[in-house]
Amino acid sequence: MTFHQDGPPRPHASSPSRPARHLRLSASARTAVAALALALGTGGVAATSAQAVGNGVLATSAPVVYPGTTTPIDSWRLIGGGDASATQVAPRWVLASGHAPANGLWTHDRGSTGADAVYIPKNSAGVRVADVSLTLLTDPLPAPQSGWPRLLTTQPGDLVNVLPGQVLFAGFGGTSMDTLPVPNVGWATPAGLRAPGEPRLQAINGDSGSSAFWHPTPSAPPVITAITSAPDVAETTPWTINMQRTFWQPLPEAPVGSSATTIGEWIREQIAKHPEATPPTWVELDEVVSLDTLRPLPPTNVRVSSSTATSISVAWDHPADTRAARTGYRVTWNGGSATVPASSTLFRATGLTVGQRYTLSVRALNDHGESPIVEGTPSEVSYDVRTPPGAVRDTSITEEKSIDPGFLTNYCAEARWTAPAAVAGTTVTSYDVRIDGVRVPSSDVQQLADSERWSVRRCGFEPSSNHTFSIGARSDQTPSAYQTSLNLTIQAGAPLGTVILPATGISAVPRMSTLSGKVDYCIDVAWTAPDTIDGWPVIGYTVDQRRAGTSLGLELQVAPSERTATNCGLNPGLGHNAMVGVLYTADAGRTAIGPQVVTPAGAPNGTPITPVSGVKAPITTRLLASSCANVSWTLPAPVAGAPITSHQVLITPSTGGSAVATSAVLAGSATAVRLCGVSVTKTYKVTVTTKYAGGGTVTATGTAAR
Repeated sequence: MTFHQDGPPRPHASSPSRPARHLRLSASARTAVAALALALGTGGVAATSAQAVGNGVLATSAPVVYPGTTTPIDSWRLIGGGDASATQVAPRWVLASGHAPANGLWTHDRGSTGADAVYIPKNSAGVRVADVSLTLLTDPLPAPQSGWPRLLTTQPGDLVNVLPGQVLFAGFGGTSMDTLPVPNVGWATPAGLRAPGEPRLQAINGDSGSSAFWHPTPSAPPVITAITSAPDVAETTPWTINMQRTFWQPLPEAPVGSSATTIGEWIREQIAKHPEATPPTWVELDEVVSLDTLRPLPPTNVRVSSSTATSISVAWDHPADTRAARTGYRVTWNGGSATVPASSTLFRATGLTVGQRYTLSVRALNDHGESPIVEGTPSEVSYDVRTPPGAVRDTSITEEKSIDPGFLTNYCAEARWTAPAAVAGTTVTSYDVRIDGVRVPSSDVQQLADSERWSVRRCGFEPSSNHTFSIGARSDQTPSAYQTSLNLTIQAGAPLGTVILPATGISAVPRMSTLSGKVDYCIDVAWTAPDTIDGWPVIGYTVDQRRAGTSLGLELQVAPSERTATNCGLNPGLGHNAMVGVLYTADAGRTAIGPQVVTPAGAPNGTPITPVSGVKAPITTRLLASSCANVSWTLPAPVAGAPITSHQVLITPSTGGSAVATSAVLAGSATAVRLCGVSVTKTYKVTVTTKYAGGGTVTATGTAAR
């Protein structure tokens, strides 16, 4: 075996007897060169334990299953021997971290062979300039089932946040492997970084010389970006992302006999010396994923922020998803273009011509091209360069009735519109609104919640009168060339200022109710409708109760045809005044208050009414006659203000069917009744129905039998 630019291979930096080192990634390291090969987010592990034997080489092992599929991936099966591990990238080429097996044999579960040459980059002083080595195997060894890994030449940068697929880690702490999805760079939870005591799956002995294998799809060959190095440092030294030697990593100086400036270039130089050996495959990122994934997303909310007679200022927002780093923005318009820094969100195009329409387009840029068009995120806007404002849009005029203080009828009209379409060089500063030729003060023009909608409202019109509203936009002292007119005829009706009328004849009758199974206190209210007013029909009533001048919040909405309503939910023994409102518009009318009435005294509102208890009905035999049941019960505790008014007893077969005996209506004080017509050989169901004052009923049951 021949060694090039180095002495004997150095031993591996860790051994199976030493504790595994944990890779610790700082926040700043995450944004470095994606050296752990594009691992992101959360992900599961699907694999079986592997048995490490001999020189840290797998004897048997099941492949990892690509998450969400049944497709196996086995790129994690490293090649190694003795105290060394490495990554095989072609039938005869192995990448490692400047070391080789002590016994000279490179071995994995697919075969074993020696080495014809080892290449290590060194300077003229014999010092290694990169912690990486390249070994040419004596004989080719079979590829893993997943295929030979491809070597990535493109530094992905922020694109790591959107790349598809899964990353499989091998090594990292001596005996670990795991899969993580892409994206969500951070590399926070590969198996080799788990806390002490957490389970991890076995892969192969060794730290340095391993790789992270990116599988863009379940069936695609893996891609690697780097080789893990293991410098001769104390065991307690934290691992960092800098221990990953990426193929695009610059060399601090050219190795002896080489003109390479990066690790990747140096690897290519050495491989070129052996045309007889199949080289590894090098790929650019856009050969692995869609180019659209590499391009930045387009800006959002592209808009004209201001203009003059000869310029337009266009503004935009940065895309929320920074899947690919931007190097700038390109703004184009009719006959011109400009490139601005990536931090910019504003550009002014100058030297424009009044009266011409300009379309301005904004695209984000990076080394892979311009942002693609994404539906729902427009990246261009059109604008007319014109000095006077345009016409107002979406105009409407409506009339409405209003009730003034003093319960007087009033007739109103409201005009609404949207601001004119944007005009280059023009900013609308006010509106010229005239009603029947008389200008409305600008303070009466109101901007609605929608910033582009405006309105003017005027009252005091006579019924059946005709009016014209005209609306035009102004820019400073320059009026619009367009004046929009709206015509309206006020509806017929009673003269302006007619007094609206309340309900009359309000009466109120308080009562107690037990219909709900609980004690409640209600007031039945009745009234007389007001006289008809021309053009002002009653559209409904409201009925509420007041106590000490304050509403109880029991208001009912009543149809205009109704003349009665009932308020319940009151308390006993208190005075109330019914208040009836007459609605002439949706939100205005006139109320009247009736005389005070007092609800009955009694148990508190909500007190339940209860049935009798202890229903018994033994059956006795009468000579030469049918048998009888002696039914008895115990009365419940009395409810104040709601006495029991009656009982009635019903006897039915226990198996169901019609009643065989029914009592007369008994007094509320009754506790027993004798009912005949039953048989001593049968069992019956006895039901005692108890009725309370206020209409409520409750039942209790028992059994009749000998």
